[in-house]
Amino acid sequence: MRRPRLNRGVLHRPFAFGSRAAQDDRRHLLLFLLLFCALPLFAQTTASLTGTVSSGGAPLANVTVTVTSASLQGERAAETAHNGAYLFPALPPGEYRVRFAGPGLPEVQRSARLELAQTTRVDVAFETMEMTAAQVAPAIESQHVATTLLLEAIEKLPIQRNQLATAQLAPGVSSNTLANGVVQISGGPGYDNLVTVNGVVVNENTRGQMRPMYVEDAIDETTVLTGAISAEYGRFTGGVVSTITKQGGNDLSGSLRDSLSNPSWSAQSPANEEREDHLNHVFEATLGGPILRDRLWFFTAGRWAKNDTARQTIAIPAVTGNVPSPASPQLSYSESNDQKRYEGKLTASPVPNHTLVGSYFGIDTTTENSRFTNNVYDVASLTERDDPDSLAALRWDGIFGARMLVEAQLSRREMSLSSGALSTDLVAGTVVLDRANQNARFNSPSLCGVCDPEERNNDDVLLKVNYFTGGHQLVAGLDRFTERHRLDDRQSGSDFSVFVTRAQYKDGVIYPVITPTNQNGGGTFIRWNPVSVAARENELRTDSLFVNDTWTLGDRWNITLGARYDRNHAEDADGVVTSDDARFSPRLGVQYDLRGNGRQRVSASYGEYASRVADAIASSNQTAGSSAAIDFAYRGPAINQNALTVPLAQALEMLFAYFNGTQGGTANTSAQNLRPNGTRDVPGYSTYFDGTLSTPHVREATLGYGMDIGRRGFLRVDLVARDWRDFYALEVTRSTRRTTTPLGIPVDLALVRNTDDLERTYRGVHLQGRWSASRVDAGVFYTWSKLRGNDEGETANGPAANLVPSIYYPELMDYERNNPVGYLRGDQRHRVRAWAGLTVGNFDASLLQTFDSGQAYSITAPINVTRYAGAPANPGYASIPNGRYFLSGRGALRTDDVTSTNLALRYRYRFLFAQADVLNVFNENAIADPQRLGSGVNTAANSTTLQPFDPRTTRPVEGTHYQFAANFGQPLNNLAYQTPRTVRVSLGARF
Repeated sequence: MRRPRLNRGVLHRPFAFGSRAAQDDRRHLLLFLLLFCALPLFAQTTASLTGTVSSGGAPLANVTVTVTSASLQGERAAETAHNGAYLFPALPPGEYRVRFAGPGLPEVQRSARLELAQTTRVDVAFETMEMTAAQVAPAIESQHVATTLLLEAIEKLPIQRNQLATAQLAPGVSSNTLANGVVQISGGPGYDNLVTVNGVVVNENTRGQMRPMYVEDAIDETTVLTGAISAEYGRFTGGVVSTITKQGGNDLSGSLRDSLSNPSWSAQSPANEEREDHLNHVFEATLGGPILRDRLWFFTAGRWAKNDTARQTIAIPAVTGNVPSPASPQLSYSESNDQKRYEGKLTASPVPNHTLVGSYFGIDTTTENSRFTNNVYDVASLTERDDPDSLAALRWDGIFGARMLVEAQLSRREMSLSSGALSTDLVAGTVVLDRANQNARFNSPSLCGVCDPEERNNDDVLLKVNYFTGGHQLVAGLDRFTERHRLDDRQSGSDFSVFVTRAQYKDGVIYPVITPTNQNGGGTFIRWNPVSVAARENELRTDSLFVNDTWTLGDRWNITLGARYDRNHAEDADGVVTSDDARFSPRLGVQYDLRGNGRQRVSASYGEYASRVADAIASSNQTAGSSAAIDFAYRGPAINQNALTVPLAQALEMLFAYFNGTQGGTANTSAQNLRPNGTRDVPGYSTYFDGTLSTPHVREATLGYGMDIGRRGFLRVDLVARDWRDFYALEVTRSTRRTTTPLGIPVDLALVRNTDDLERTYRGVHLQGRWSASRVDAGVFYTWSKLRGNDEGETANGPAANLVPSIYYPELMDYERNNPVGYLRGDQRHRVRAWAGLTVGNFDASLLQTFDSGQAYSITAPINVTRYAGAPANPGYASIPNGRYFLSGRGALRTDDVTSTNLALRYRYRFLFAQADVLNVFNENAIADPQRLGSGVNTAANSTTLQPFDPRTTRPVEGTHYQFAANFGQPLNNLAYQTPRTVRVSLGARF
């Protein structure tokens, strides 16, 4: 954001406590602190410039420091205080000219680059009318563990230019999560980061996905905070990703770009997927400039992409037993994405020292052949998806007096989702799942595409006050952030899903093998997912107050004392208050300059970060818009058990005819008609709250060292240690509630609560080094880390409450291998991103080498905890679910180490440019994703031929107690492998 324009000749005077100006300043401060009760703060979109001016080692006061930039409307000036220090807070990031002038001193100028959310230092020393100046790299100056990545640097590298890919370049960040579109930062869950564009939160409500509210060519820079994070930031236990976009200037500028790709330009993975020869285009355009010079700027951007991505179904496994059948082919198809993005922004300085910025972002996305999960057998499971997004924001900055800067922002983001089956027919609209192969789906898309769309919105009202003197910078603010989610959770077009015993394939036809439900719940069963109460919005609100004071002691010490207070109030769509909790989070930091010249610094910090209340947790018991999940047994005749004679549609007709006729359908809720040990979730009758739910938080300690490498580079290494607390968990014990649903089904209600009877710890070393000259740019980002514990409260759909054996059916579930401590999903020992770039004339070449050590995964299986000899008697529970058993240690298995060599070649001629990227030059094909490997394990919980066992005393034997699925450990599709060799091309113009 652009900073207010300052009248020429009006300077920031040194603060004098006894002066009239000081009294006025204090009145202004009191006024704005009182306004905190009505207005609330926001994520940082600016940078700071600081330094000292001296002569002969003594500080110089009253030296005029003036800054100008193409990013700044007008100019801003200040005078050094009694200690020779000056400070410019809240400047828009960019390239600056800094002028120093004073009585009897020559006027000198220096340049400086200001980076988002960072402080740049420029110190000057006058010696007998000569001046020396030193600029310290922002990465060394900052107490944050942070990485700033400029678009001009990112676009020269062979990576995507979007926010998600840029963030993954930084140390401490990975994509090793279960959900798409999120990142893991310093070991935090993927859904629990704070992601902003121009200071506005763009995470969607449930999964925390980073919504692309930008045009790539409009991005200015992105900063990733992975540790030692200021109290200005909250509502996360992972990290912060902050992106700002351009906003015009006094000179007209713009760009045009066409990014070209083609599935046939990618090599095949070992899965041998087909590659269509189809040229995809992503068109981008930006234009910005003055309407009134130094008073009113405009910026606009647009993006249109219609492209196809090669996808594959998974194979139906071959069967060699009673009814043999071959494996089905993996069908190749194109997922077609048509997306339009647009952005408009006005930046105005109607009066000196005040700036208004209004912006609007819009996205309209339509996807054909969209899939709910990667594990689908047929193209009938694919559907059309429509996801419109919008974001509107208004921001104001104002300077009051000599020491106070006020920033305020209003914003609203709206998001809608519509996808799924286009039929509500009992056959065509029913999802079928293969129990023998990880519930692979076929016959119909998941969800309902002809029902009301789902909405996930947020709005923010924000205020932040900066008050500074020569040695202090005090920042305080208040933030009211509100999320609203309108859920319409229909799981299929017909509200039914059928879990068949297995699927088989013959002569191009899928045959479901349907057998009656057995006494253990095995065989085929029917799941009913009705929505009985119309959808309404919930409301999750976080009110936050923070203060952060940074001061300098002498010429070596910088100390930060901060605190944040967050009050979370969550009300579900039924009007039930599920959480009303507050947490105080201290933030402490200290930095020591080893030589007093800013070139080598040691830093240490302690902080606590509190999350917001997770939407999926707070809404877990609401009835409005929520679907039930009731498993009914199938008691009818077997179909295709001894011969493959009845194709899919006819088999479903036969199944439903028997279920709705002879069995009495869903109206018959007798024990005989329900699946043993099946799901019996009815909205309002599955969980409950007792008013004590609080938000998870994490404690963090960091220790860092940074040094400048000459005047062209820097090296920084930080140790980050984190320990999480207050995990979400479900409690079902003899003392928790039991009830009967309106259908007459007895159920155990699960108390949603917090527990510390879990572990999640992160230990990491984050290293970043950069070196650049006029023609050469090189750098390395490296992460060493360990993520250990037994917290698995993250799914592909976002947060989930843990099932902790000590409080979840403890009489039967509290055995060691139910939830052992070990390496968690996402644990990865080494991660390297190293690059080197060379510029020769109009030609740029960059080489990026990546290395990712293997990811951890485990072997688990469901087990029956009630039917083995000597099993504890049921102490009174309505029903007892299957348990879980770790056949391996947690995280004992690893995927392959993944290396990739990537090349970017760029040519510029006047205002034209052309670039080609080659990813994975040597076409390496390591298995990279453990979630894309077959992991099915059969036990007595889902097989009639295997024996149950005592999980406390028996070491299970393969073939007797468990059996691996035929595709266990095998790649399910091409997504299991690293990206094959791929070529991309960009052509464009920039002026």
